[in-house]
Formats: sequence, C-alpha cells, structure tokens
Amino acid sequence: MFSLSTNYPAYKKQIILFIFFSCLRYVGCAQQAPRFSQYPYVNYLLNPAMSGTKPYSEFKAGTRAQWAGVQGAPGTSFLSFNSKRLGKSYKNAPSFYKDHSIGALIMSDSNTLISDIYLSVSYAYHMQITESLVLSTGMSIGFIQSTFNRKNVTVTNPNDPLIARIQDRMRPDLSLGFWLYSPNFYVGISGLNLLESGEQADELISYPRHAFVTGAYMLKTKNFDIIPSVLLYAVPNLDVLSYQADANLLVKTGNINFGASYRQLSDIVVMFGVNFYQKKFMVSYSYDYSNLTNNIQKGSHELVLTYRIIESTKMPCPSIDFF
Repeated sequence: MFSLSTNYPAYKKQIILFIFFSCLRYVGCAQQAPRFSQYPYVNYLLNPAMSGTKPYSEFKAGTRAQWAGVQGAPGTSFLSFNSKRLGKSYKNAPSFYKDHSIGALIMSDSNTLISDIYLSVSYAYHMQITESLVLSTGMSIGFIQSTFNRKNVTVTNPNDPLIARIQDRMRPDLSLGFWLYSPNFYVGISGLNLLESGEQADELISYPRHAFVTGAYMLKTKNFDIIPSVLLYAVPNLDVLSYQADANLLVKTGNINFGASYRQLSDIVVMFGVNFYQKKFMVSYSYDYSNLTNNIQKGSHELVLTYRIIESTKMPCPSIDFF
C-alpha cells in the first residue's frame, strides 16, 4: 500500500487520491492532454494545422494554475511559436512557398503524482479552396517525458507491485489536424497523442488518444465584433467515452476583448484581453469557477502573453485575425 506525504491535510489527500484512483480505472494513470480555458487565444496547442492561419507570426507564453488553494493541484506552463504562411514578400513569393507554415511548442504539465514535459515541432500545408476559403492540414511530432513524483508518495509496503510498475519514461508523440478558415470563421478538428501507449502491463502511465473539434464565427457590427465559439473534447478509447464541451462568447472593441465560457459540469469562465503597442502585444487573463468543488478550492487562473511579428507587407489571401 501507499499514501500521500503527510504534508497534505486530510481533505486534500482525499481529493488527490480520488483523482489518482480514478485514473487507474483507465489503464493506469491515463494522462489527459493539458487544456486551457482560453482556447480561442491558444488554438495552436490543440491543433497543429492552426499555424499559418494568421497574417503574422507570433510567440505565446502562458501558465495555468488549477484549483488555487489546493496543494499539489495541476499546473501547466507553455511557450509556443507559430509562423505566418512563409515567404518574405507575399506579393512576389512563388505560390508554392506561400502555402507552408511551421510551429514549435514546449510545455510543462504537473500534478502531485506525475510531471510531464512536452516538446514538439509542427508543419502545415495550406490549400486554397476558393478566393476566401483555405484548408490547412497540419502535423506535429515530438516527445513526452514523464516523471512519477515518488517524493509525494509514502510507501507502507516496499514490495507494492503497483508502485514498482510506475516508471519514469519518454515516448514519441504525434498529432494531426485540419483547419478550415476564412476571414470571418474557422472550423478545426485534430487528434492528439496518436501514438497511444499504456496497453502493456508494465506501463501504468498511459497516454490515451484525444480528439478536439472547435469552431468560431465573427459577427461584425459598427462598434464591436461578437465572436461565439465552441470546443468539443473527447477521449474515445477509454472504457467509457470521456467527453466535454465548452461554449464561449467574446466581444471585441478596439484593443480590448472580453467574454465568458460555460463548460460542461457547471464550470463558468470569465476572460479578458488587451492589445497594446500597435497590437504587437496582447495580455489575456481568465478565471474558472466550479460549482462542483468551490468549497475546497479557489478557482483556476490562466495568464497568456502574446508577441506578434507584424510586418508592413499584407497577405493577399484569407487569414484569421479575430483578436
């Protein structure tokens, strides 16, 4: 048998142990892909085909602190880059050169029991369908390094086979995605962790496949833009299909955008973003409130910083520039 370190209050141990043993139902510790409430701002994390869909290249750095007030609660940080469609001058560059984009991601995700480091690079090809409609197909490859945080577990039985079978490990990772877009809408579908692992008896840290579907539409008015969006998420290969839905509504006026999301299971998210310095920078913040656990935690916080490499040359083909 094992127990959590004695630094944790009793009720917090119960929370963490519940999460841990729930994971064990699904082929060991089934690691779910990190997700951000600010998905309209960070879609590249969920779909490699999203790179190149904007008229500029951009860097993003973000962090998420989940369940504030609970020691050992999940936390995620990332740094990403995705290019515009390649070509120094879109006016003069060959059309073939304008159809490609690249990206990169490094992300850290940790909780009381397991810490993961993700590293990947991506490529996307953009196919012009009509004058105002483009289909992007993207792929990312990389690896995930997982570490079992044994310091947070007190083993009462040194011969416990469960603990002995959980090993630190590194595995390759592959994700694929499609992104259909025009200047006022997009629809994307992607699969993450496609090189699924964890079916072997000695691999209790598993990585089930994930599927994401997202879409958004921008409705322009005289004084502001209204942007409704949805995100559907599923883990189709568990014993019981795990799925979740987010619905978001953002309002953009000038350099400011704000809005709210509703997530299945009664989570409510509010978010706010502001552009500055000729729109080269954006800072966005969101707060999650959960009716299910509000008596034991103080919500979840996200902060994202965006830096855009904006050039004077305009791209004479469809692109997304919602924010």
